[in-house]
Amino acid sequence: MKLNDLKIGTQLRLGLGTILALLLLLGIVAWVQTDTLWAQTKGLYEHPFMVRRAIGKLEVIASNIPRQMRDLLLAESPHETTSALQNIKIDATDAERHFAVLYDRYLGPRDDITALQDDFVKWGVQRDEMIKLLQDGKISEATAHIRPGA
Repeated sequence: MKLNDLKIGTQLRLGLGTILALLLLLGIVAWVQTDTLWAQTKGLYEHPFMVRRAIGKLEVIASNIPRQMRDLLLAESPHETTSALQNIKIDATDAERHFAVLYDRYLGPRDDITALQDDFVKWGVQRDEMIKLLQDGKISEATAHIRPGA
């Protein structure tokens, strides 16, 4: 039996059925590819992008805190001193939050993050020591802490 021997209605039904079957197949392929693309995008966002953002924020914090320490040293009123101390505390807390993101999302060795956080903690101890010197009125010793190479 040839295709030409079929009635026109049957030929139309077969043609339409073939088109619908191909359309269904195309929809399934598109669905699978979309799911794959979404999984890749989600992985990209949740790991390298979030890590890069956390590192970028830590870089900003690392550049802000010395400036705020100078502001603290140059403060002429109790309000300026309080404001500088609050900004330093906010940045330190923000840094801890970004370290948590790095611990959660970083795909490299944990030693990298641990070393970075240890250095930040050491820096925090030096910062607290300088603040204590300022509060005790030992301005010249506190100034020595923020000089380059100190």
